[in-house]
Amino acid sequence: MRFELKAETLLTSLLTEKLYSKELELEQLQAELATAVRGNDILRCEVDNSLDSLACVSHQLKNLELQVFLDPNSAEKT
Repeated sequence: MRFELKAETLLTSLLTEKLYSKELELEQLQAELATAVRGNDILRCEVDNSLDSLACVSHQLKNLELQVFLDPNSAEKT
């Protein structure tokens, strides 16, 4: 009976340590996930900013092309 109690106590201790280890691993994975999500948000904002800049430059290019088309001498002025 005493041996069984010691065995159960040892098993309980091992399972408690394993559970604690898994909890730490879970916390680490959650932190990594939060970092990855934040990085994804930052990249998404950078892509959106780049697309906005590209749209602006494209619009300016179209205006310049229109100026050249309407007044070919205006290209020499710029």
